[in-house]
Amino acid sequence: MNPNTKTKQQQRLRNLYVRLSRIFAPSESQLQKLSQKDRAGLKITLPVIPISNLERGRTAFQEAQYSEALFHFSQALQENPHSAWAWHGKGDALQLLGDYKEALKSYQQAIQMSPQRLIHQAGKANALRGLGLENEYQQLRAKVLSSDSSLLWMLEK
Repeated sequence: MNPNTKTKQQQRLRNLYVRLSRIFAPSESQLQKLSQKDRAGLKITLPVIPISNLERGRTAFQEAQYSEALFHFSQALQENPHSAWAWHGKGDALQLLGDYKEALKSYQQAIQMSPQRLIHQAGKANALRGLGLENEYQQLRAKVLSSDSSLLWMLEK
């Protein structure tokens, strides 16, 4: 096999691996087995893609491990204090742990970092409701839904 062809195939496989790993993370051994079946003799070394604290937080949150999610979102904020998504995730975790006051602060930080994302406003609205501030909740809810009705799912918890 021509060395240039082999290099191009290796690069294509690496690119494919990077794209696929964003959807689901196959193990290196699984990909090695597949690549050996399809292209005998071609061995590639796959890059290790580190999982960010933000992704760890999202995963823990989806698994209803809110304290762990809070830890990872806090770590993500130490790495990047300007991450609106880390602030939002922290707010979500705090809210589900019952700390609405701190959740509200986190959502306000997310809004400050990224005011155009109405999902942060919706999180803030839910925190206001958790604090018993029903009038403020209703006002912010109406504002969010008048701009983006697709966020109804988040406000109907």
